[in-house]
Amino acid sequence: MLRKIGIVLLAAAGLLIVSIALGQGPRVPIPVDMAPGAERLFPDEAAVPEETAELMIASIAERHRGDPAMLRDAHPFAHGCVRGEFVVSSAQDLDPALYRHGVFAEPGRRYPVWIRFSNGSFQRKPDTEGDVRGMAIKLMGVPGDKIGPELQTQDFLLITNPTMPAGDPAEYLALFKAALAGEPMSYFLNGAPWNWKLGAFRTVIQIRGRAIPSMLNTRNWSAVHYRLSSPGHVDAPAG
Repeated sequence: MLRKIGIVLLAAAGLLIVSIALGQGPRVPIPVDMAPGAERLFPDEAAVPEETAELMIASIAERHRGDPAMLRDAHPFAHGCVRGEFVVSSAQDLDPALYRHGVFAEPGRRYPVWIRFSNGSFQRKPDTEGDVRGMAIKLMGVPGDKIGPELQTQDFLLITNPTMPAGDPAEYLALFKAALAGEPMSYFLNGAPWNWKLGAFRTVIQIRGRAIPSMLNTRNWSAVHYRLSSPGHVDAPAG
């Protein structure tokens, strides 16, 4: 009897070790021969964002059915907004080929700016509770072609965590679907243990467990890399 119990415990420990060692996803495969700064399209690159947007619109309509006003999907509750001035660095040691593009092209250039600090929770709750926070920077009076209706603005979106739980658009969509269904754990612990996404789950725990005492002295990150260079140069990560 004791031998059987020992075998079961040993097998459980082995399964746990395998789960921890292998179930650290989601992983985003990157070709070994991919050049620094090169862009690579994901499968269904156009379809996945479109489906995500449709789900977001449907969830907003359902959540606020019968309400006189609808709140935005992401970061609906604001801590406050700040009006200020965005000044492009005049540092001489910045490589022009890497950094002097777009709104950063002209050293010393100044833009009026609005900054919105927000709480990522869908539900209104005390600010003392841990959760991701957002910092949305909107530059005004920015010339150039835009893809949206706001023709003279440019946005920089930041959060209070270095990374997102999901590593690519398809993974984000899968997590979003699980959350909308009220079964977020089905995303993290789906299938065999070695396919569990414990890395993503650990990131969520870190985000939800971190209290933000003040948005004014808390660091923010872009959570993704932005292309900010000329061809042939290594891209500089934002954040």
